[in-house]
Amino acid sequence: MDTLNFKRQVDRLAHLNYSLTGEVAVSEGEFASLAMFNVPAGAPFMIAESVFAAISGAQIGQLVQQAIDRDPVPGVLELMVARFEKKFAEFRKMMHREELQIEVHHCEVSANWEVPCNIGRHLLPDAGPKTNGAILDLISSLYQPYTMSWSNVQDYMPPRAFHASARRCSAHGEVVHSGYSINWAFWVYGTSVTDYMDCTDMYPVMVDDGGFVRKLMEQACGEVIQFNAKLLSLDTIFHSPPFDTPLNIGHYILAVGLHKHWTNYWFGEADVEGRKASLRKRGLKLNQRNSGLQVGCVAPGTLFGCNRVQTPVCMNWTYDQELRLQKVSGGDQSLPAGLAEEASAWLGHLSHGVVP
Repeated sequence: MDTLNFKRQVDRLAHLNYSLTGEVAVSEGEFASLAMFNVPAGAPFMIAESVFAAISGAQIGQLVQQAIDRDPVPGVLELMVARFEKKFAEFRKMMHREELQIEVHHCEVSANWEVPCNIGRHLLPDAGPKTNGAILDLISSLYQPYTMSWSNVQDYMPPRAFHASARRCSAHGEVVHSGYSINWAFWVYGTSVTDYMDCTDMYPVMVDDGGFVRKLMEQACGEVIQFNAKLLSLDTIFHSPPFDTPLNIGHYILAVGLHKHWTNYWFGEADVEGRKASLRKRGLKLNQRNSGLQVGCVAPGTLFGCNRVQTPVCMNWTYDQELRLQKVSGGDQSLPAGLAEEASAWLGHLSHGVVP
């Protein structure tokens, strides 16, 4: 299906060739990362990963815009390979100048701080506890990171436990955290088209007199998605709407409009007031550098591109009261005109809230 979403033949052929062979090379001798993306002969193809998903749809739009004066504009894969090679060259230079050092450690990060850790205990000093909490303290005291990327770990930990653990890694200060959630939509009523249907029978039945679902489907296949593609400079690269079911596209529109309800809940759970004593007793050392909360960027994913999930919510934040992040929020986005009132009326007393 991803192959069909590309408008240009050069992109469809490149995507199809990669899907069949796993080969990234644009021409002989060119490749991005042999270790990460090329599939060795005889090895099963990694269906769950794709080099085309290595950058977002928005980043593809930026690459196309930067090459807009070239005639013809290079294919997406060629632009991606050029970007990868530039980044790899920068890393090589930094490593040659000994400005970059890469260490790989395998540790267990858990909210059960008092439990003995099984993975990573060799990193801990001989004198001292060998617990999950000690691993978190080691991250702060020894490595003192400026940035921490959590991937989608927040999907697997209760919000309060996650924030408490992240604060414990941030005791040294000046730490900016980033991460994203894939499963957030399951916790917010109203992010699925079927939330607006009567699903008590064997099959969902549309019972809304105002025709909300019909209006949503029309938006999903019409101007809203086309405008979104043009806004991201992707209207010349991808078909809009993409080849997908109207239900999935409708889900994306609802997610863009309602994701802020989940992020407000998730960041609200970071509050430590009333819990400081118990957290200190468990080992969390709160100070000016890890007892606050400041949210930077909050933005949903884009419908265009080859990512496996189109509705992740990406975030960055800090617990340092002395840092100042530039606030760029995708939470200012709302449902398209003509849908907000109908959605509010439909959900009624349930509201667009996080399911308890």
